[in-house]
Amino acid sequence: MAGSNVAAELGMNQIHPDFEGIFLQFGNGVPTDGTSSPQAGAGRGGLYVNTGGTDGATVLYINAGTLSSPTWTNVAGES
Repeated sequence: MAGSNVAAELGMNQIHPDFEGIFLQFGNGVPTDGTSSPQAGAGRGGLYVNTGGTDGATVLYINAGTLSSPTWTNVAGES
């Protein structure tokens, strides 16, 4: 859509019967798990993009936890 910033809209709190919370977050570094995580508020299935990743580094994570206590799993399956 012309004039639309989809990334910014997905970074806002989403309220829907199938998803609640922030769907898309960006940050410099690996996301942290748990209730004190700065990424808390991401819904289950929400995505986090590590913008500080280097060549070959994992840069995309998915929240396999809950809205209040995220558990971030990298999409590439690397540790």
